[in-house]
Amino acid sequence: MARYVVIDNDPSDANLVVSPNIPDEPRTYSEAIKSPDVDKWKKAMKAEMEAQKQRGTWQLVSRSTNHKVIGSRWIFKQKIDLTGSSPKFKVRLVAQGFRITKGADFEESFALVVQPSTIRMLIAMAAKLKLDIYHYDILVKAAYLHAQLNETVCMEQPERFMEYLDHPRVCLLQRALYRLPQAGRAWHEALNNILQQTGFQKMLMDPCVYSYRKNNKLVLMAIYVDDFLVFTDDNSILENIMIEVSKKLDIVNLGPVKRILGIHITIDSNRVY
Repeated sequence: MARYVVIDNDPSDANLVVSPNIPDEPRTYSEAIKSPDVDKWKKAMKAEMEAQKQRGTWQLVSRSTNHKVIGSRWIFKQKIDLTGSSPKFKVRLVAQGFRITKGADFEESFALVVQPSTIRMLIAMAAKLKLDIYHYDILVKAAYLHAQLNETVCMEQPERFMEYLDHPRVCLLQRALYRLPQAGRAWHEALNNILQQTGFQKMLMDPCVYSYRKNNKLVLMAIYVDDFLVFTDDNSILENIMIEVSKKLDIVNLGPVKRILGIHITIDSNRVY
């Protein structure tokens, strides 16, 4: 088992970071199709739409005067990985959640995330107990799309991907699309149910930390939105339980943790800090 030590804080906790040396990103769909990289942006938009369809994010229904219809928009980002290689073109479809009102269109929006102080404590504990630490993530950053939406929310069809133009329809959202005020809460509730169904128990120390025990072996999982920091003293137990989790979540193991919530972590192959 490898050992870990915190060496510094980093302003980004992702494997991809925004580069200051790439051209300005499009702010709208119109700007994207006028960009020199229009083909790359279109490809990224198509990939995003495929993710939405696979997840069943909405159903197309006839427009009704009984329901408010909010807009949607595309978010365009160019990012580079830590090696400084060529930019990756990322596109996300989001809802104009600012157009719906708490108390009228939804009830609650508060969502829990693990506290940074808890992360540091768990890393210190892992050093003492000689636990391995792994970083898991949701594939294609589609975490919220795993959560069912309980409220009735209608949204305009995404620009460039409109269907049934002869009989205009709108998207009746089935899942928690990004930038809906209640999306984070819906995701947290869905994830909590999945983890408890697979044998994890929520810990009192922090409601975003879960434990799994079997044959005196331990797996701990700390959740920050769609980042999973997993600690274990038995990799076979971890592999088995994560197989069960992956049946319900599109989750991927990024390997031994390198960086999380701005905490940069190194692994000493000699197991010495």
